[in-house]
Amino acid sequence: MPRRSLPTLRQTITVSVLSAAFLGATGCAFFTDRERPVSAVKASGLKAMEAGDLDLARLEFEEYVARKPSAEGRFLAGQVALRQGDYRNAIDHLWIAHDSDPNRSDITDMLANALLESGREAELSKFLHDQTREHGSLTDYLRLGKFAEVMGDADTAEQAYLTAAAIDKGQSVEPQIALADLYQTLGDKERTLDRLAMALYLDPENTIIADRIRSLGEIPGQTFMKIPTEAIRIDPAFGTEYTGVDENTKANPLPER
Repeated sequence: MPRRSLPTLRQTITVSVLSAAFLGATGCAFFTDRERPVSAVKASGLKAMEAGDLDLARLEFEEYVARKPSAEGRFLAGQVALRQGDYRNAIDHLWIAHDSDPNRSDITDMLANALLESGREAELSKFLHDQTREHGSLTDYLRLGKFAEVMGDADTAEQAYLTAAAIDKGQSVEPQIALADLYQTLGDKERTLDRLAMALYLDPENTIIADRIRSLGEIPGQTFMKIPTEAIRIDPAFGTEYTGVDENTKANPLPER
């Protein structure tokens, strides 16, 4: 039987190089892809979402969630699903994200939007009221008011905005603007101007507020400004706190801003 010759060193090297090249172009690509850093998977998903490639973004974020379960991953996966109109999947992801990190307002906002867009208004209303009971922040009440307006519940919206202003003690312009917007929508010019006067007091350089006041036939200025009703002042006679604009406030106005 003739003796087979062993391959030369050059032949061995050539075959090895060709095999490596083949595997790199086929099977090895799979393993390389699976071994991408988790940060690279997230970055790829964000890039795809920004480019409008929602299918790719969804795949990337699903992998991100599978490899690194987190509120952030669920938030991103839910955001893409919501943009695709897959409300059930979006809400599932966002509920998990919210349960994992209930203090992230962007997750809470996205979940509220998903519930609204899916037509689950009763669930949305309960969720928003739960947020005000559990956290009770200015943001929670402004959010409740905003969504109540969208759902056509002006009474709930007004009460939410008034509560937000009270919690804030009349120091932020956002609740005043929210109330002005609501009253203007309802056709209540007097209360619209009243809240715009308070907003102007808090932000006297705001040209948008000034323009709105002019459009309603008034002249914005120092004499038009009004101390917010919810502002807390110290009664000079008794050293106690009280709220509301009345005759006593003239003797002890808030510092000019």
